[in-house]
Amino acid sequence: MANTTQGFTLVEILIVIGILGILLGVLVPSLLSARRSAVEASALTTLRNVINAAETARTDALVFTSATECRAVPNSSTPTYGPGNVIESCQIIQDNDRTYGVVKSSTGSYHVFNGGSMFKRSTSVAPSVTALSAINSSN
Repeated sequence: MANTTQGFTLVEILIVIGILGILLGVLVPSLLSARRSAVEASALTTLRNVINAAETARTDALVFTSATECRAVPNSSTPTYGPGNVIESCQIIQDNDRTYGVVKSSTGSYHVFNGGSMFKRSTSVAPSVTALSAINSSN
């Protein structure tokens, strides 16, 4: 009488689990890095869009904004971002020559536009748009 029972041995199952563990160990950090990059790109894009809108408004109406919170929805009384979202805070200010902006992503990094160039700043202390304006206006 032949044994017709088929199945996997314990050794085969342990080998498959080990291979899956190795694959997950390699893939998970890559996926987390991709998510972080996407959040940073979204924050940078938001700041660029807000700066462009403020520059357009200044050109069209010759009106400068004082230090203000960015709004994702025009004329909205509350920002559509905050803790738990991709963007936690956003501020802009304008003077006679330039527009300055700071946006904080949910990863904790700040993207700063100092009136001429955009750069990323990883810091625990928030850069101030009014300080950026004061530094550049004294030059």
